[in-house]
Parts: sequence; structure tokens; C-alpha cells
Amino acid sequence: MAKVWPQCFLWGLGTAIGELPPYLVSKAARLAGQRSGEFEAEIEAARASTDVFSRLKLWAMDFTQKHGFVGVLLLAGWPNAAFD
Repeated sequence: MAKVWPQCFLWGLGTAIGELPPYLVSKAARLAGQRSGEFEAEIEAARASTDVFSRLKLWAMDFTQKHGFVGVLLLAGWPNAAFD
């Protein structure tokens, strides 16, 4: 284990840092008052649909809006195809 822990630590650090730019860009756009028409259309389509993936998408959006950075950190902490 001593031989691989530096690589594993760097991999985890890189993964965590890689999640930050999209979050920070989205936060800056929200603070500036900008909205994405494509995003709004996707959310409306998910609200109109009843399949499991759409419900998971809406749950993840509500969770991240409610919990902010901590929500992003929690959802990014484990591999989740619905979140990524």
C-alpha cells in the first residue's frame, strides 16, 4: 500500500479539483443573474417525464440547489452516472 498511496492521493485530489470549475462557473452565472435556455428546456422536459432517470435528475438538481457546495461534494464523492 505504501507504494501506491501517493498516486491514489493525487488521483483523488485531481478528481476533486476537476469537479470545482463547473460548479464555480455555474455559481458565477447564478450570481450574475444569467439563465441557460438549454438547461431550462432540459429541466422542463424532465419535469414532464415520469421515467426513473428524469426523476433522479430532478432529485440531484434539488439536492445541489438546497445544499450548494456541500451537495456537489457529496454527490461527486462516489461514482454516480446520474450525477456525472
